[in-house]
Amino acid sequence: MIIVSGWLEPLLDRINSDSTTVVCPVIDVIDDDTLEYHYSDSKGTSVGGFDWNLQFTWHAIPESERKRRKNSAEPVRSPTMAGGLFSIDTEFFNKLGTYDDGFDIWGGENLEISFKVRFCCQGDFLPLFGIYIGNCLKCFIRRGCAEVAWR
Repeated sequence: MIIVSGWLEPLLDRINSDSTTVVCPVIDVIDDDTLEYHYSDSKGTSVGGFDWNLQFTWHAIPESERKRRKNSAEPVRSPTMAGGLFSIDTEFFNKLGTYDDGFDIWGGENLEISFKVRFCCQGDFLPLFGIYIGNCLKCFIRRGCAEVAWR
């Protein structure tokens, strides 16, 4: 994982402005074969979602959200977040009940926190430009060979 410089200030500013905001980085891809960093731009932003198998997926920004934003660099409200890459006010995280300690295998924690934030506390997810993290998924996960399950 690579964290790009200048990420901390905009992240802390959003949380300080509203403690129920969960700030998510833009997740760029690092190729697991070449280690080449593939940058995102603000026009390519998507929102998080999930399918009927509760697998995280990316979706186009809804028209209502496009109209709300003043420019393409403004944060996008997202119904869910990808993975465990987020920043949250400690008191708000504790109010949510933190992570479910029954999850003992990778996967599902992003939807759990997403549902708690949206439905229990009316919080917001803001994928925020200016906060970029490069992520290199293990090839067995990216190629769909890993089974994600709960016990």
